[in-house]
Amino acid sequence: MTELPSVRLLLAVVRRDLRLLVASRATLIPLLVLPAVVFVLLPLVAGLAPGALNLPLDDLDHLVAVLPELLPAGTTVPSDPEGQVVTVLLVSLFAPMILVVPVMLATVAAASAIAGERERRTLELLLLSPITDRQLLLAKTLGAWVPALVITVLGSTAYQVVATALLAGYDVRPFPNLLWTLVTVWVSPAIAAVSLLLVVVISGRSRTVQDAIQLGGVLVLPLIGLLVAQSTGVLLLTPLHLAVGGGVLWVVAGLLLQTGARALTRDVLSTQL
Repeated sequence: MTELPSVRLLLAVVRRDLRLLVASRATLIPLLVLPAVVFVLLPLVAGLAPGALNLPLDDLDHLVAVLPELLPAGTTVPSDPEGQVVTVLLVSLFAPMILVVPVMLATVAAASAIAGERERRTLELLLLSPITDRQLLLAKTLGAWVPALVITVLGSTAYQVVATALLAGYDVRPFPNLLWTLVTVWVSPAIAAVSLLLVVVISGRSRTVQDAIQLGGVLVLPLIGLLVAQSTGVLLLTPLHLAVGGGVLWVVAGLLLQTGARALTRDVLSTQL
């Protein structure tokens, strides 16, 4: 029973952060524009104007060769080169892009978690509340994780609808499939949680929101490397890779929740008021 007031306070902090997130143009615009570009505009460009991307089929031979392995069983591989290029782009090459979205959204949303409180001069009131250090870290993480997760799931669904409509002309219907489902509901929430916990801790050590965003932007670099590896054929994502990778990320998130609470204590934060 003694934990109930703290839980209510945790949820109150989460709800307050969600309201501030929606009310701020600086965070709301990236939360809407980035998913629209990645999940809607990108597949439309790839599907309707593949030539504009300047990606000739010869440069994608390595992906086209394994295309049957990337498509769900029973899916027909298009015979014409343009259809193969579009299928490679929409089904395989763009898959890692969905992981960039939750990381970017998490960085933008979580950067103001502590630094924003400091800028608004509300950090002292938050530190005087009866919430524990671990619950404070969890509340600040959830306040950004929930919108990042919801937008990613909705965006992934929109992407698959758009891609399915574009590929229907080539008689290819690969969505939904296991690979994209694992990316959406298993890996994306995990990588968002890891990113959020890191950025929240960074935010606690940063004087301004902009400083936290700049430092958090470094987290995108490994995903860019994954995207390059996928596009060059060095690494082709499979459901097994995603299942194992997602599990590792969830373990890392759990460890960060433990270590982050020790690194972001009231004593540390109070010295920066």
